[in-house]
Amino acid sequence: MKRISIQFLLVSATLLYGIEDCVKYIPMPAVNHFSIVIDRSGSMHGDAMDNAKKAANHFIDQMKVDDQANVIAFDGSVSIVSGMGTSKSGLKSSVNNIRPGGATALYDAIAKAATTLYSENGAKIIVFLTDGEDTGSKFRLKDLESMNLSEGVFIYGIGLGNINTSGLDNLASATGGTFHAVSSPSDLYNIYDRVINTYYNDFGNKMATTASITIRSLPSNQQVLINNLIKGRTPLKIDGLSIKDYDVQVQFSKGTWQCDVKAKQGQRAVMDARESDLGYDLFISSTPKGASVFVDGDYVGMTSVGVTEYKVKKRWFRKDKKTKKYDSELLVPLIPPGKHRLRILAVPDLDMGLEYEFSFDIKTQNRFVDVNIFKQTHQFTDGETGKKKKDPFKALDGF
Repeated sequence: MKRISIQFLLVSATLLYGIEDCVKYIPMPAVNHFSIVIDRSGSMHGDAMDNAKKAANHFIDQMKVDDQANVIAFDGSVSIVSGMGTSKSGLKSSVNNIRPGGATALYDAIAKAATTLYSENGAKIIVFLTDGEDTGSKFRLKDLESMNLSEGVFIYGIGLGNINTSGLDNLASATGGTFHAVSSPSDLYNIYDRVINTYYNDFGNKMATTASITIRSLPSNQQVLINNLIKGRTPLKIDGLSIKDYDVQVQFSKGTWQCDVKAKQGQRAVMDARESDLGYDLFISSTPKGASVFVDGDYVGMTSVGVTEYKVKKRWFRKDKKTKKYDSELLVPLIPPGKHRLRILAVPDLDMGLEYEFSFDIKTQNRFVDVNIFKQTHQFTDGETGKKKKDPFKALDGF
């Protein structure tokens, strides 16, 4: 169940939503889907390519019977040389037919691999080999990290020669995988062997009996706490979890998005946290000033008691030059999306109180409203207006 904490000025409220509103579950059958990405740039000519093929073929031989794989080759362009399948002989034949070519569009190749895994049910793993820096890709490392973390993909990388070791290591580590830098093509065979065994030991043999969680957010790069412990920043992928309940929190600048997650065996729980879920701010000014304000029946504060009068069209809701905030108006922060009721009561220099009440919507942005209780009208900055037909001074008739 999702709980979003909304803090008014003097009122605290907690929104409760059904579990289906904050998490969805994706079955993780005990089938592994590998995308084997091989550099075929010109610098891979000779021993490097021969050793890469031998190592990749050994990797394919080590795959479990029901596991599936495809083969992607890249130079300045990216090609799927073998579609997803279980035929080891077919996969190895495709590897053997790879020929060295031109540049090194590594990042685009990894992105292409991710798209081929998108619709597969089960674990998704990219294993890439490159022997140089990326040249000419449209995708960036940041794009790849966000993309593969969000889709629950593991990335394992092997680098040969002059490569972006730090960046590729960070990419692999973020997804739960590893990156290996090697100095000689002859080391590739052992590294590929290590990669597949590491994956099986760490995750592959446990996917059907453990649980996984993926947390995404808009905006991204928000701190995530699970059971009150900091686990990283969004997007975040955690695998091999015990089957139990988890309290997941994503901390936005506006507040904390929270979801109670029941981890399920052999399934990935995917959460999409949105800062907009926390709601939007409502700013209120009134005539007369110093009026009491209630939102959905709860007191939230008083409008400004300042004496400055101004025309709505010219000086309405201007930010303070020093604080850069609307300090002169009443702020009701983080009202959740939907329809709400605003009630304003004023006690002018009469022996009676005046009030004005109306409904309004919170959709996709902060709202600013000026209420004239004497005239029984209200106006939002986006042009929405309203007027109460009842004469507020009718009670004075006959005096």
